[in-house]
Amino acid sequence: MWFLALAVAAYAQEPLGPTLPLDAVVLLEQGSATCAGAFVDEKGTVATAYHCVAHGGRPRVTTRDGREAIGVVSRVDPRMDLALVSAPELAGGPFLPLRLDPPALGEVVRPIGHPYGSQLPAGFVEGTLRWSVSEGVVSAVGPRAVQTTAPVNPGNSGGPLVDTEGRLVGVVSRRYSGDGIAFAGLATGVQNLIDGGGHPFGPLGGTLSADVFLTIWEGGLGGVAVGGRIEASFRDRFILRGGAAFPISARWTVTRFDTEVRWAQIEGTAGLRQRAFRGQWTSWLDAYGGVALVHSIVPDPTYIFADDAVAAPMAGLALTVGGAGLDGTLVWVEGELQWRLSVTLRWPGTFWMF
Repeated sequence: MWFLALAVAAYAQEPLGPTLPLDAVVLLEQGSATCAGAFVDEKGTVATAYHCVAHGGRPRVTTRDGREAIGVVSRVDPRMDLALVSAPELAGGPFLPLRLDPPALGEVVRPIGHPYGSQLPAGFVEGTLRWSVSEGVVSAVGPRAVQTTAPVNPGNSGGPLVDTEGRLVGVVSRRYSGDGIAFAGLATGVQNLIDGGGHPFGPLGGTLSADVFLTIWEGGLGGVAVGGRIEASFRDRFILRGGAAFPISARWTVTRFDTEVRWAQIEGTAGLRQRAFRGQWTSWLDAYGGVALVHSIVPDPTYIFADDAVAAPMAGLALTVGGAGLDGTLVWVEGELQWRLSVTLRWPGTFWMF
């Protein structure tokens, strides 16, 4: 029986698995992005994904024990999808050492983050989703990224991919639609930023996004049109937009209601943005001005309709909450001030960072 007792004692002393560096992982919130990050030194420097901070502004950094600080994005590398955030108020805690040698194919790795982080866990899932761990293996290693089978979801972005010794192998960047195809920027890219590589978080970077909209002129009888728009947002403050729209049954509306139909076929605007709140309820107010090419079709008893187009100055305000917005515009058309109301759906949303 003595050998059985020794076996039980030895088993009891054997660790059940690696110690996970959860306290070195943070929740990072900026605008509509809810991501993860990890301390990489004792000074409070957080490594995260560039697309998590590309909107601009100062991200809120929250530790696992509930401490908070407003960080400053210090250096970025959009090509590697990597960024450093400085939060010196949170210095002195645990941090992840960087693993600079490439991991081996088939090696076990674990992403730590906050899947679906913009949704605060409640009810049955209360206490889950935040500081969540999954596991996979290294599938391939490229010059900029490591591919892994570990499950990642929105909210894992920016979080660390760690090896079994708790070292940072990469920073979670994206996944493909297929199962088990996720990517993380290599730790060597993080070290390059720490050493002064990349570039400072300057004023010219930002995002490109797209949305669709429906416009109504003059109370609904003056023309209904649908269109699309491309938006360049510079640091979430300065906005440039270009869009095009096409009328819905314009000639039928003229004939049925004996009213003029107008729509802005092409428009370009520039404006300023002020954002409030974070996560899925992030909201912003845009004030803008620009010019539109306004088309008009007027009633004609002979049904030979004239389609005229004039350039018209415009100005307005747009309020967006989550993925939907309401846009009110005043347009000066041939000496007459008219209003236009737009309902906007931010789809497909952000598709590029620069």
